[in-house]
Amino acid sequence: MPLTKIESQTAGAGASITEIDFESLGTAHELLFTWVNFDPTGGSDDTLSFQVTTSSYDYNAPINSAYARGYHRENDTAANMATYDSGSLSNGTGLQWLGSYVDQDAADSSSSGELRLFSHTNTSLVKNFISRSSTESDAAYDNHVGGYVNTTEAITKVRFKALAGGTFTGTFTLYEYT
Repeated sequence: MPLTKIESQTAGAGASITEIDFESLGTAHELLFTWVNFDPTGGSDDTLSFQVTTSSYDYNAPINSAYARGYHRENDTAANMATYDSGSLSNGTGLQWLGSYVDQDAADSSSSGELRLFSHTNTSLVKNFISRSSTESDAAYDNHVGGYVNTTEAITKVRFKALAGGTFTGTFTLYEYT
């Protein structure tokens, strides 16, 4: 399947923002959102998250998900792979984590990754998604998220936001498989 770029948005060079909204999602079966160098600038460490809009939900659709990550500390003091309830939702209407916290004070810290959203226009199925990202902070983190938006309504918008609501920089791009 060919990959077609729909839209790209960049916040950087002193133009920190609090959210990225994609409002023209296309009609393909699979959407691919990528982010490069998500970096919180709002005064605290933060992690990237997302939420969606449908005809009944305004960035508060119910999500069921599981979040897991592996990491290895830069100083070799610890390494682990585990699931984390704090990044998982059980029919929750809040923001879905997409990675680990990025240290906003460390010059070499950022997160990059992708979110795949399936059948967003289908009106008889829930909307499955998977995400994988890499975060460099005090450790190298490999983040995995999978789940579904628990509605059969078509998803019309997707928002990316810093979980704590602070500002951030980065490049966000939406593609569709046609």
